[in-house]
Amino acid sequence: MKSNRRVNINYGIKDINKLVLHLVEESFRPLLEDKIWSFYGFGKKPLSHGIVRRIFFKKCRLESFIIREVLIMVLVDIINGIKKSRESFVTKQLIMLGIIDRYLLITKNLFSQEQLLENLLYVYENYLLTEKKNLHSLIVYKAGYNLNKGDFAKFLKGTEKLLSLMPNGDFLLSSDYIKKIIESSRKEKKLNLTLSPEEYERISSLIKERRILEI
Repeated sequence: MKSNRRVNINYGIKDINKLVLHLVEESFRPLLEDKIWSFYGFGKKPLSHGIVRRIFFKKCRLESFIIREVLIMVLVDIINGIKKSRESFVTKQLIMLGIIDRYLLITKNLFSQEQLLENLLYVYENYLLTEKKNLHSLIVYKAGYNLNKGDFAKFLKGTEKLLSLMPNGDFLLSSDYIKKIIESSRKEKKLNLTLSPEEYERISSLIKERRILEI
């Protein structure tokens, strides 16, 4: 979903924490659009939250699965935008750590830390090996193990429609747009994280070991 909004180079984002927050906000934007939900058979974006999702788990299983997979797809687009930027490896890693940190806070009812990292690494590493015209097959593969036949059919059909919106190899956000946001922003101030020192080291090591930010 390409954004037409522009970040003013002189008066825009002035520290790394605001940059991370802005990128996270961008990543959630697709889930707020009724059009995306209509692809999956919803009249508009669902409103079920927290306790409602827990009580009516079967009814909300498709909804929860869509949210998780859309967020992972957008995270891949953001990683690609980070990689394309002219920032140093250290700055790229800090931005990515900041985004993962915020994601873990916001999505704690959807993902455990392990699930988020496992899901992201699986999708991203396979994304690099998948022909761009076949990206939908990468996303729907996991659905067969998580959804019943009816919901799987809806997810398959919806994902094919969804990914036809961005035919250039991105999922839902333009990685070039993300690159411009990063490069036009200042990265002053210390990055604020809620990760423990142990979590910070573990995730930093994963990023390096799996070469996620290498071009």
